[in-house]
Amino acid sequence: MLTSATLSSGGNFAFIRDRLGLDNADDLIAESTFDYESQAVLYLPAKMPDPRSPAWSEAAALEVVRILKATEGRAFVLATSLAGMQSLYERVWPRLIIRVSFRVVRLKDSC
Repeated sequence: MLTSATLSSGGNFAFIRDRLGLDNADDLIAESTFDYESQAVLYLPAKMPDPRSPAWSEAAALEVVRILKATEGRAFVLATSLAGMQSLYERVWPRLIIRVSFRVVRLKDSC
């Protein structure tokens, strides 16, 4: 059994089925009960360094700190790699540990 919010694309599972060699399998795309309009915000900073730049990690960490403070910790931060998430955590956590009342959790901390 595979489950994820991101396994389907284009309304089907053709890509992941092909990648995993799943020719004969049942699938289901369930409707979300999440109210995106009132419970979510997509935030794209106006100006960030190129992600390949050494300055990017620090700039990203500063943006995450700003967002976490503004939302009182109500944020879900994604990174494109485990190393990227670890780098963000190591830069963000020390800036928050004493100043906030919310908990910061990494995926590997919650498993």
